[in-house]
Amino acid sequence: MSKDPQPVFHKTPKAHLEQHINVEYTQDMMVSVSKPPTHLLPQPSQKHWVPDEECELCTLCGARFSFFHRRHHCRRDGRVICSDCCQKDVYVDSEYLGRLCTLCMSLLESGRNIGVYLTYSHFITGKDPVLRMEVLRGLRNTLQLEKNRNVLLEQRRDLISTLVDMLDQSNIPDVQNPAIYGMEDTEGIQSMVLGALVNLSATVTDSTLKAMADSGCVTALRKLLNHPDNGVIVELTIWCLRNLSRLPEVAVHLESALDVIIGLLDERAASIKEYVLSTLANIVTHTNNPLPLYEKIKLPDFLQHLIGIMESSPHGMTIPAAARIVHFLATHGSAVELFQRNILRICASLLRSPGHITIIHVTRALSALIKDDTVYNTFKDEYSLSIEQIGKYVSSRASRVCTCMLDFFVDNIHRPAILKHVITKLSAEKLAALRRSSEAKLTLEVNTLIETLTTKIDSVEDEEMVRDIQRFINDIEERSVS
Repeated sequence: MSKDPQPVFHKTPKAHLEQHINVEYTQDMMVSVSKPPTHLLPQPSQKHWVPDEECELCTLCGARFSFFHRRHHCRRDGRVICSDCCQKDVYVDSEYLGRLCTLCMSLLESGRNIGVYLTYSHFITGKDPVLRMEVLRGLRNTLQLEKNRNVLLEQRRDLISTLVDMLDQSNIPDVQNPAIYGMEDTEGIQSMVLGALVNLSATVTDSTLKAMADSGCVTALRKLLNHPDNGVIVELTIWCLRNLSRLPEVAVHLESALDVIIGLLDERAASIKEYVLSTLANIVTHTNNPLPLYEKIKLPDFLQHLIGIMESSPHGMTIPAAARIVHFLATHGSAVELFQRNILRICASLLRSPGHITIIHVTRALSALIKDDTVYNTFKDEYSLSIEQIGKYVSSRASRVCTCMLDFFVDNIHRPAILKHVITKLSAEKLAALRRSSEAKLTLEVNTLIETLTTKIDSVEDEEMVRDIQRFINDIEERSVS
């Protein structure tokens, strides 16, 4: 008997998810479609069929059997059904399966058939472990589609509370045969329920997230983190918390569980570490008490974890999450030299990422660090590498990236090294093009840079530097009108 497949990433469109710069929405939000096994029963399956004498009614529709309304067995799950609820001579992927019930046919033919759950949802709270598991599988797959989420929440208003109740093993009905899918039934059901909640929490609407939070979902998930015996359960739990923590009130609620969440960084599974990092990024983004939260993040151990995760998983959710955490740490961080050196090392690595949100957060982190004269003078060489990279993004096609980069140079132009970088490395032609842009913000930023440079001339004693600054300003002005 095969185990249920391990959860893997599934790509989903970002839609309008990058509206807010501080909130991390990535494509890796959902559990992939769980392909049902073609056989649930050991072969030969007849030995494991439900006996005729135990069933007076059809398992699926409840119709009473009679001489004219006869019993049949589904070859996949062994349940007794009537002729209206089955079809004979079924083939799936060229494999002959014989007679199948309509539930099994729906699951095997369509991975995300909303009708499976709407028709058979009552089996989720029933005592038949096989039917319960299969309907949960269908629900988990169905919830991958936003339109299905909306329909299910509208027509099954108790869906969220039902799933949350089932996270507690004591609320799962007793069964006669708990050995299903190679694991205890309660663990298998929890895995399917968590998969459904992960896919439900991948919604693009805050109202669904709020409904999940109001149902006690976060509290139930936190309880599961206290018993990290099953790696799959832990992974799905932190995955769901990661999705839910996009909601500010959930992120704040999770501050009290920060020690437990950070403790999961010691797990071997790379995916768990990635979800933890992303959850922490949501927490630090929405926190109302940054300093106490900062104290809970143990340095330098946490930074070493962060560096290790980035080196082993430099993709997906890791990079933007690391950028947000670095921004938080740099803003509220310590002046300890080891801390500064590690932060700069992380920033230099993150700046090689093409992600716009990542670049913006890292640039803001560097700007926060560079305000301290001692820090700047201690790590001039480290900063110079990052500043070179930042300069390359000034001509980015993304206007908010350009704006952030120009802000950085304007705010820090009093540093001689940064002033020199501006007038020798930045392209006057590209700055002029930004100034002519139809976007008012870009025009304003370039004008602000020119005004700042003009003002700076009065405080520069080196005559050659003064000439270089004036030449750079004139070059931008001339190219702006050409």
